[in-house]
Amino acid sequence: MGAELTACVGYNENNIAYRFNTGIRVYSLEEALFHSYYNWKSCIDFFIEEEFILWVRDVLKLSKLSGEIYDIKHIDGICDRFLAFLNIIYYFDENEIADIEKKLRKYESRNKSEIFKEQGDALFKKNMFERAIDCYRLALKEDSENHKVINNIGLCKMQLGRYEEAAGEYEKALELMPLDESVIYNLAEGYIFCERYKEAGECLEKAAMFGKSADYYYYKGEIYYKNREFENAAANYIKSIEIEKNEEILLKISDCYIRVRKYNDAEKVLDEYGEDSMGIVLKRAEIASLRGNTGGAVKIIEKSIVKDNKSSKLWTKLAQYYRKGYEFPSAERAVVTAMSFDKENREAELERARIKKAMGGLKEYREDIAKIIDKIKKRYIEDKKL
Repeated sequence: MGAELTACVGYNENNIAYRFNTGIRVYSLEEALFHSYYNWKSCIDFFIEEEFILWVRDVLKLSKLSGEIYDIKHIDGICDRFLAFLNIIYYFDENEIADIEKKLRKYESRNKSEIFKEQGDALFKKNMFERAIDCYRLALKEDSENHKVINNIGLCKMQLGRYEEAAGEYEKALELMPLDESVIYNLAEGYIFCERYKEAGECLEKAAMFGKSADYYYYKGEIYYKNREFENAAANYIKSIEIEKNEEILLKISDCYIRVRKYNDAEKVLDEYGEDSMGIVLKRAEIASLRGNTGGAVKIIEKSIVKDNKSSKLWTKLAQYYRKGYEFPSAERAVVTAMSFDKENREAELERARIKKAMGGLKEYREDIAKIIDKIKKRYIEDKKL
């Protein structure tokens, strides 16, 4: 049971209390106002509930005031509504009202900030990054110190390829919240894309105070990868996936070994950590092809197609390896099958053009490439309009 306030002035013949969601029981309107004032975050909208209005009317016998409270519930704006309730009788002086209004306005402003942030988040998920930034800017007008919003602007700018600007946003966010681990890692990534590897490393050492997580080793690996230290990169990527499995990172490990021509290690890491996903299948086929075993690459893809014969991506890769093995009729059939499952498969369209070039049709190849570029331009214009 909640605590009980001592009764103030007010008439409650049957001593029937109203119980707040905080557990507090009150027996008069004055008590209700007092508790609402000092616990406004929890009680800011309680008075519009029908149960409270009926308690004021039927228990306290304040029918006129209950009608006024009912009218208050229709006022727009949570701040104005609550202030109207606090002023329903002369209980608080001007200074008390001014003090609570200042807090309420700030709270309402923060609510607006969250609304704009949510709109920005929704646009971000739709890959509408410029419009998301516009919403985040509006959020900052309401709450200029919201480091999460500033961080999100950074995320948008990363997606737009504006890496230096993104890093600047992350720096601002960290000034406001120096120990936000996710922002520290975002800044490290921003620095990596800006080729500011020393600063990225300093960020990671700062992040290490939270413990050396999968992200720590991943970004450590990224710094080595960008510096073409592929074996050091692989060593750190492995530490990352040992903490948290991630197929994308696993494929990067394999790629590191491929780059130093350690094909056995590239395969071994797939055997040790991988499963039979499409990404792993394609990487195995790539390794076979790099070893000069195009027939082996074909067999790996064909085996996978038996399990998933409607995958446009697999049929496209099969067409590629048929072409490399000079099996042009098979390559043509495979690419036609790929496009039958996905007419917008640009990689399949490119592969069809390459097959024509390999068969001596250079003019047809150039015509197909021109058509593909034209489609890409049209799609870009359409996306910009959205």
